[in-house]
Amino acid sequence: MTAATLPESDVGRETIHALLIEDNLLDADLCLRALKRAGMKITSLIVEDEAALRAALKTFVPDVVLCDFSLPGFDGFAAQRVVQDAYPVCPLIFVSGAISEERAALALQSGAVDYVMKSSLIRLPIAVQRAVRTARIATQRTKRAIWHAQRLDAFWRTATDPELRGGEVLHAMLREAAEGSSSQQPFHGFFCWRDDDGKLRVLCSAGMHDGCPSDREKIALTALGEPGRMSGASRWDDVTLDPAAPAAFAAAGWRSVASSQFDVAGMTCWLTFASMEAVAGGFQSDDLAYMSVLVSSFAHQVQVDSLEASLRDNEDRLRRHALRLEASWEIANDPALDDVDRWRALLAQAAGSMWPDQGFRGTFWRVD
Repeated sequence: MTAATLPESDVGRETIHALLIEDNLLDADLCLRALKRAGMKITSLIVEDEAALRAALKTFVPDVVLCDFSLPGFDGFAAQRVVQDAYPVCPLIFVSGAISEERAALALQSGAVDYVMKSSLIRLPIAVQRAVRTARIATQRTKRAIWHAQRLDAFWRTATDPELRGGEVLHAMLREAAEGSSSQQPFHGFFCWRDDDGKLRVLCSAGMHDGCPSDREKIALTALGEPGRMSGASRWDDVTLDPAAPAAFAAAGWRSVASSQFDVAGMTCWLTFASMEAVAGGFQSDDLAYMSVLVSSFAHQVQVDSLEASLRDNEDRLRRHALRLEASWEIANDPALDDVDRWRALLAQAAGSMWPDQGFRGTFWRVD
């Protein structure tokens, strides 16, 4: 019998923990030999009955289970249920000497990933490799989904923290967003906008003051904010893969860049996250979803801050107006002042309150 040879890229990568449910030790040995001849690294454990299987699952964590279909006092379906109760995502492959097509179809419907005939073990290595790879990918996706939910929850808690005020909210959001940009390496966050004079303003996850980016980083951020550069709602760039990304990114030492531009409260803003390392495997779809959440949240916060500032300005203007009217009324009704002094006092008060800190002077003419 000639064992199948696995593709070179799959040979010898990781040890596979195989649990064999088999009452015939010779058949179990033949299965293991077929896997090892194909170049697979195998750590194995063989059990013969239900009691041994339950005991083994308490200490042995399998990557794959190879199960005989017919066992004395214990069939393959019962063994499958025991394995699924202990490790729901562990793939199980039936290895049987005799199984009908009907029972094989029933086995697959009940959760088995494949079945291999003992008379044709040449297909076993490929089946095991495919089952383990699929299970590991599914496990990674599950872990990533959990992490994505956790980072969204952490960001939401930060964005709604009642103890944060004013600019503290944006800075805390930026810091939390930078920490959640990747589970593989640290990211640095920048929130950028241009003021009324066209000057680039930058809020950094590392500090609240302007100018915290280096000169090279400022050049890169400016290039990122060029008209038309980031016109889309969301975009992810990796300068190791995207030749269209501004050369300033690479000059600043950034290998992975995530950025999105948006307009809010009469300003053009862009949210950028950068890492000195490349993201292994590239950015995922949930990363793009995370970026979309961040953009919406930052735009909302900027809009709220702008509205609150407008209300504060209006309140201040109304208060100043009331104070200067009150001052004028007190002067006009001061019995200690004669007509000339009253006019002079009213004129001085009016000039001083016309526009604070602007040095207005007042003149009053009266023609008889």
